[in-house]
Amino acid sequence: MIGKRILSALWLLWAIFIPVFAPGAEKFPVRPVEIVNPFGAGGFNDIHCQILSSLAQKYLGQPLIVTMKPGAGGVVGTAFVARAKPDGYTLLFAVNGPNSIACQIENTGYTQDSFIPIMKINHAPSVVAVRTDRPWKTLGDLIAHIKSDPNKVVYGTTSVTGVTNFGNHLLLQSAGIKTPLATVPFKGVGDQILSILKGDTDYMVQVYTGMIPHLKSKEIRALAVLDEKRLSLFPDVPTSKEAGYEALSIMWGTVLAPKGVPGDTVEFLAAAFGKMVRDDQFVAAMKKMEMPVYSMDRFEFQKYWDKEYRDFGELIARLNLKKK
Repeated sequence: MIGKRILSALWLLWAIFIPVFAPGAEKFPVRPVEIVNPFGAGGFNDIHCQILSSLAQKYLGQPLIVTMKPGAGGVVGTAFVARAKPDGYTLLFAVNGPNSIACQIENTGYTQDSFIPIMKINHAPSVVAVRTDRPWKTLGDLIAHIKSDPNKVVYGTTSVTGVTNFGNHLLLQSAGIKTPLATVPFKGVGDQILSILKGDTDYMVQVYTGMIPHLKSKEIRALAVLDEKRLSLFPDVPTSKEAGYEALSIMWGTVLAPKGVPGDTVEFLAAAFGKMVRDDQFVAAMKKMEMPVYSMDRFEFQKYWDKEYRDFGELIARLNLKKK
């Protein structure tokens, strides 16, 4: 009789405690989370990843380990995360290039559908800029100049398949300009700006962060911000829409997870990263670098990404950039 009571008690203890330790019953996360930066050190991705990593323990309850996997313009690291186990422990700090452009041009092994948005952390808008002594005071002036004789206009870009160059194409498309412009490729933003200052190119479209010193010194003039809002750093510069053109060009940084991550894990991660971008430390770090915080929850971002993906896909087809 006593033996049966002991056995019953043991079964009761098993029923109570075993589910807690059973595989799959662990409360996420129980170990460090990895976030992959598909580019090198020191850039937009790395800056944001390092700040997020410094805040992670507070909101994730676990360390956030930053791993750099550069290569092929971000495709190597992005493809790595697309293939990762969808358990929430491997995330991607993604930007447009690999996730909205490259995967629509070549066979990268992933598409937009390979990922689930967690949180858009920030973005840096592109601006249209010219040398200050040029006669074009507004975006409308520049567009009128291009229309008058497109064959005489020279434009510089750092990447033919980059988000800033796509922004320029969308701007010209919105203005009804179909004649291709003479385009000079540059290895970096510094060379691109130098060509503007020397007068070798007429205008440029580039993420504003690399232009800040030259805009402040008034060596170059920003004619428009290719975003939905004006830049707080340069409040007098209108948006493209305010100037009468439908053209958006922002370099976004978003945390993505491989498709298949459980819903409750996605919710936990979304809430945690949402708190990180609102943390005073994060906001202060961005302010120090003169970058406003343009965060967006995963649902808002999904809508934005869907439209961008379609727009860029149509542009890729029109420009015949897709590799056979």
